[in-house]
This record gives sequence, structure tokens and C-alpha cells, in this order.
Amino acid sequence: MKHLIPLALVSFGWLAQDAFAQGPTAAPAVAADAVAPPRVLIRPPQAIAHKLRFLDQLLGDSPMVRRIETSGNTQAIAYLNAALDHQQWALERLRVGLEADADKSLNEAILNAGRARQLVPENVGRVIADRMRFARLLTGVESLRANYERHLRQRGNFVRTGIPQDEQLERVDALIEDARGLAAAERLMEASRVLENAEHGLLLGLNRVLGTSTLRYTEKFDSPAEEYAYELQRNTSYLELVPVAIHEYRPNQDALRQMTRHVDRNQSLRSQAEDLAARRDWRGALRVVRSGTGELQRALGAAGLMIPREGADQ
Repeated sequence: MKHLIPLALVSFGWLAQDAFAQGPTAAPAVAADAVAPPRVLIRPPQAIAHKLRFLDQLLGDSPMVRRIETSGNTQAIAYLNAALDHQQWALERLRVGLEADADKSLNEAILNAGRARQLVPENVGRVIADRMRFARLLTGVESLRANYERHLRQRGNFVRTGIPQDEQLERVDALIEDARGLAAAERLMEASRVLENAEHGLLLGLNRVLGTSTLRYTEKFDSPAEEYAYELQRNTSYLELVPVAIHEYRPNQDALRQMTRHVDRNQSLRSQAEDLAARRDWRGALRVVRSGTGELQRALGAAGLMIPREGADQ
């Protein structure tokens, strides 16, 4: 079995390159007292960096690789070696700036790794619970992430060239990417822990954005109906945070009972707001749905999540 490729720098999307390198082959030996040519760091394009990061996790010291190595399946091992060869070739191509060739090699590495994995499948009975937990967490995190991005877009000062610029969002995206790579390498418990970190970051980020944006956009709405739709979405966003807060803060039974009462009150108020909106009583609908959102804020407070003061960042 071939030695796995160390990719410490690649994990961060960077590659070391000799300033005077002419290709992927090793430079001839030089005298011990000779001055080595300077080295620079280059950053691959984002799409290539993502593939490098994914392969680093997939072909590193993962359960998948260990299982294939010990399987005795010569075809699977050949595919795995081919994946490693393509991974190495991609790195060499990047060192000399041939990004298109590198990308093709990375695609071949991913394809061959998938073939190897299919020939030596994991023990489904052993990991099914871990996979279900990971899938549930991933679905929840992706939903929260979409919710968070939607509210960032509503806050115009967070958007440049149509893309939300937010450190929390960038961190969450990196965590989701890491989690997917770990799951592909069958490191499911680690992948789930990474998703829990992403969930925690989204919980805090959404709470910050929602808690300080209520009054910011009144002048931007084209109609009362549009404003009501925004407040209804904001209410939904808080509702989605309730199970996350329970998971993160582990409130006691008394706190859980308080949370249930607040959530039930919100449901009743939200139904009233929807009835008022159906009659085009937008002022009444806005007042009632915001009261419901206040109930959800109190539910989150009972769990231990502090709600930012309205208008604190204005």
C-alpha cells in the first residue's frame, strides 16, 4: 500500500511552490552551503481548494482507507492507489500553475476513491444510527443556514455584490464542508460534532440578527403585506431556534414547561395574525405576530439564550 500524502498546507487551501520551479520533478541536489531558492505560497481557486480539502479528509487516515487496505480486495486497492496518484499529480500540476489539469486529476481522484469504496462497502448495520444522526443534523444546519442568509440579505449593510459578507456565515460554510468530507471518509461521529459547532454558531448568529433588526426596515417595505411577510418569516426563524436552544442549553424540566407555554401562546397568536392578514388588517396582523415573536423570545430566554436588546446596533 502506498504512503498517504501529507497535506497539512493543502488543508488550508495553500500550496508551497519554489519561486523558480519549472515542473513537478525534484530539483537536483545542491551544495550544503548553497542558498535555496525562495519559496512562495500560492492559493488555489476556491473550487479546487474545496476538492483538495475533501480529498485530504477522504484519503487521509480514515476508516474507509483502513478498511480498503485490509480488505484484500486487489481491485479496490488498485482504485485507491489510482486516487492517490491522481491526488499527487494534481498537487504537482498546481505547483506549476496548471489549474485545469489539476482540476481534472482531482476529479479522477474522487472518482477512483468512490469506486474503491463501492467495492468494499462499510458495515451498514454498525453505522446506520450514526448516518441517520448526521443526516438529521445536516438537514437542520442547512435549514438554519438558509434562514440566516435570508436575514443577512434583509440587512442591506451585510451584502456586497449580492453576496452576504459575514464571518459567522463563512465559518459555518467551512464547517459544513468539513463535515461532509468527514462523513464521506466515514468519520461520522467527528462529522456530527462539526455540525453541532455549526449549529451553535448559527444559533448565536440568528439570535443576534433577529434580535436587533425588527425596526430597521420599516421604510424599505413596499407595502404592509410585505412587512407582514417579513415579520412572519422572522417569527418562523425564532420558532426554528427553539429545538436548537434545547439541544445546546439542556434546560431543566421547569424551564421546558415555561418554553412549551410560550411556544403554545405563539401558535395561538400566529393563527390570529394569519386570520387578520386574510382580512387585510395589516396593522392588527403585524401587532399580533410581533406579540407571538415576543413569546418565542421568552421561550429562548427560558432555555438560557439571551436575546439582544431591540435596536442595540442602530
